[in-house]
Amino acid sequence: MQRKFLLLTLVLIVLAGCSKKSIPDKSVSKKNQTTKSVAIIPESLKLGSRLYATKCGNCHGLKRTDEFTSAAWLPIMDRMAVEARLSESEKASILAYVQAYSKK
Repeated sequence: MQRKFLLLTLVLIVLAGCSKKSIPDKSVSKKNQTTKSVAIIPESLKLGSRLYATKCGNCHGLKRTDEFTSAAWLPIMDRMAVEARLSESEKASILAYVQAYSKK
């Protein structure tokens, strides 16, 4: 239980670090203020992100989504969906998420 909590906490920290936010650049005056952009997970992919973290991260370390191309994720998901006992809708949500952030 404690391991799952630690893993979930780590995943949330990583995801929080990947969220897109406008961060003011404090090195310039307010008049010439610029922002830095970080990736945001669109609402339509949030379920896939959560499922990826919980269902896939439950058994092994999570792969970075950009480690594989969109096409390479298909056979991985086909094989791992069986192992993780994913429903078709869970599989589809996770696949949409990993393919959206896959290697281009």
